[in-house]
Amino acid sequence: MISLQRWDDDLGLITNPYSSSMPVTDPAQYYGRRNDLLRVAVNIRNWEPFAITGEPRIGKSSFLYYLTHPDGARKRGDFLDYIGNPAAYLFVLIELQLLPVRNAQGFWRYLFDRLVEEAGEAGIDAESLRAAYRTSQEAGSDDYQIQTSFERYLKQLERKVLFLFDDFDIVIRDFENSDVTQVTGKLRTLKALTFKDKLNYVIISTDPLVRLFEDKDIAGSLSPLSNIIISAPPLGLLEEDAAHALLQKPLQQSPPNIPRFSEEDITFIDKLAGRYPDFLKISCFHLLEAKIQGPVDYGFVRQTIENDNRVQWLMKRLWERVRQDEQPLRQVLLQIAQGQVPANRLAFRELCQRGLVDDLASSPRIFGMLFYAFVLHPDAHAVTPTESPPLAAKLTLLESKLYNYLAEHAEQTCTREQLKKVVWGSNPPSSPDALEQLVKRLRGKIEPNPDQPTYLLNVRGQGYLLRQLPTT
Repeated sequence: MISLQRWDDDLGLITNPYSSSMPVTDPAQYYGRRNDLLRVAVNIRNWEPFAITGEPRIGKSSFLYYLTHPDGARKRGDFLDYIGNPAAYLFVLIELQLLPVRNAQGFWRYLFDRLVEEAGEAGIDAESLRAAYRTSQEAGSDDYQIQTSFERYLKQLERKVLFLFDDFDIVIRDFENSDVTQVTGKLRTLKALTFKDKLNYVIISTDPLVRLFEDKDIAGSLSPLSNIIISAPPLGLLEEDAAHALLQKPLQQSPPNIPRFSEEDITFIDKLAGRYPDFLKISCFHLLEAKIQGPVDYGFVRQTIENDNRVQWLMKRLWERVRQDEQPLRQVLLQIAQGQVPANRLAFRELCQRGLVDDLASSPRIFGMLFYAFVLHPDAHAVTPTESPPLAAKLTLLESKLYNYLAEHAEQTCTREQLKKVVWGSNPPSSPDALEQLVKRLRGKIEPNPDQPTYLLNVRGQGYLLRQLPTT
């Protein structure tokens, strides 16, 4: 692994600005998505629940961060033209990857905790609101009391509340069916009946809600939430100017000792990665590493990018998603790769919307040469439906925090208090078994047999110990 910072005798301290694979949280480093932002603004103005989908690693979480950050979308004049005074709203980001316990009880507790946290940051400090929250805390594991206190708190808030759910797939795929129906049914009731003019949702997921419910075998009357949600076009490729900003601005904001991209470099990246954000960042990372070393061999850089396990995983993931779709998407994608006219216009339109085909090109083409070459010869990459992504791609944010700390202290016992502080900082979850639940999920991803762990071990009365995992 290449370190994020290192010393070069000629250049001094070097930091590669394309190193991070995490979502963008700084509004100053967010580029594009104007039409998507304005669609959300229209639905906020009309106060209608709104759902957005998007392919893996296309920027869904970054989009939500920009929506919820006080210096993000709410500082844009075109966005405010639709929603009016932002102080009339309380924006509450619900990062479901951070959900301590994945069941209905954990969901409502986390929702309540986040609502109170955002109200506090907005300066809302009424004693009656604090009393409602204290009552729910004292109720502990009483689901009814938690939900009742949550509703009481909402009623007393003078602002409109907008919950923005990231990774809603987690609720439907990871919860038991009974918990899924309880959560989604209650969300619908709260919006449609109890708080119609005060509560609203923006929901982000990889797959559409209807498909998620169908995959979970929850359909018809058991999926009430999807009946009130307006489905928006998925997040697709970045606009051309946004893609070029993502490619160039990080270097413009870097110290002068960091090499800049030439016009030839920019053309190389543009053809290779297209306007797909993750492919762009990874390609920029490797090209900059090559430029720091000396004269660039573009053939070698391309091979390095193609062999990056993040690129390999993402291409295979996109290909499998196309193969599993009921529509003839794979057939149309192959036709485009082979220079043929798409036979199915509906499938072609969906591929454009999902960002797999570049709809700004003079003629239909796959978004970048990396994925184009993969589509033509997928068998050369040994694609199988059961192939696992690299560990970094499989872990959620909380799981990554836990795993990374344990890995740094391999073969050492880490206490529960240490691990809770590493994972949750100064705001530990109220659930007493949140750490145990997180350990269980992590074992499911690193252990051959999670029920009989051989790597992540419980040290009775002390904490947990991670043995060195085998390299693959």
